[in-house]
Amino acid sequence: AKCGSLKPVFSLKDEKATFDLGRRVANVSLDMVNIWKEEEEAAKCRIDGHWNEVERKQELARKLRSEIVDLELSKTENYRKMTTAEADLAEHERKLSRRNASCASQSTISAYDCVSH
Repeated sequence: AKCGSLKPVFSLKDEKATFDLGRRVANVSLDMVNIWKEEEEAAKCRIDGHWNEVERKQELARKLRSEIVDLELSKTENYRKMTTAEADLAEHERKLSRRNASCASQSTISAYDCVSH
């Protein structure tokens, strides 16, 4: 024959009876009801705090994405300006080199020109 009731209070197979007993005891205990209310309020505060942090991070991510777009546009514009400046510099250096070469040739010619001496 089996020992005990058909619905044991403490069972490793089915915890329902244990939790039912716990709820009945807790519901009639003013201390337990107050502890439960405090824990519910604390849990609500934690959840609200976590959501506030999620929303703060989402707003920060939106701002950073916008800043990245602005920086990418600025980078593209600055690269265009740099490329133009490099081309202008290269052209200026070519002109300067031609002028210097021309001046050097003239002074070399005049240095060895018998007529000008």
